[in-house]
Amino acid sequence: MYRHVTNSVIMVEATPSEIGHEFISCYILTSGSSGCIVETGPAASYEYIDRALKEAALAETVKLVIPTHIHLDHGGGVGHILNRYPDMIGLAHPKAYKHLINPDKLWDAALMYLGWLAEIYRKPEPVSEEQLRTTYDGMEIVFGDIELVVIHTPGHASHHQSIYFRNEDALFVGDSAGALIQPLEMIVPTTLPPIRLELYLESINKMINYKPSRLYYTHYGFIDNATDVLKEYHRFVIDLWNIAKEYEPKSIEEYKSLIVKSIDDMDKLFDWIRGKPIYNSLMDFSLNGIMAYK
Repeated sequence: MYRHVTNSVIMVEATPSEIGHEFISCYILTSGSSGCIVETGPAASYEYIDRALKEAALAETVKLVIPTHIHLDHGGGVGHILNRYPDMIGLAHPKAYKHLINPDKLWDAALMYLGWLAEIYRKPEPVSEEQLRTTYDGMEIVFGDIELVVIHTPGHASHHQSIYFRNEDALFVGDSAGALIQPLEMIVPTTLPPIRLELYLESINKMINYKPSRLYYTHYGFIDNATDVLKEYHRFVIDLWNIAKEYEPKSIEEYKSLIVKSIDDMDKLFDWIRGKPIYNSLMDFSLNGIMAYK
């Protein structure tokens, strides 16, 4: 399923059906006769992207595929798409390059840490070197009528990059700015261990400097007032870190209780995610990441 968010942005629902609720959104950007994909989602969902390209008559238009990073839920389908569209080129962070060429280590690590969820996402296919290029921080891409800037945003992962779409003053944040809960306009942190918290916060500040109007999240959807949202999220992560430092909670449940007492409306967020195992796991892993950070 896909929908036109604007004339230049198509949002593709790319959540594997086994998850049972919306979790992964990928994007096709178009302008004039040019197009690119930002995020493919997991290998299990590449057909959703493929179907959207064909139904929207964009299979001949889209020539670039840009994952924000190569965790399975974001870039696991890169090889599947590129292998089926030999005229397309992938643009990856240099630290992600070798893992797209040979995803065996990535897959083994995913099986170890994600278990059943990795099996749902499925194993990535290798990408040929001929179809893959690397990015650098601040890289400007003018592709026909599309203008992009690649911003290296490490922290969540050393190989993370966020994509600024100059045409619409919009930023595609991957996991560099949390996971959006659209109904509440609240954000779940993406500070999974081993989080590089100082880099993570620095990356948020880098994105703030672009003063975007809209944020597009892989998890899940989009929100306006983007610069204010980024600033608020930066403060939120610092607040979480200060609570962990001051009280040194011994368990996730103790930490959550302290957070509810210290930060407004967090009880609403915890209640919302409680019935959604993926978001609940993301929250627990992220809080563990902050608790363990030294």
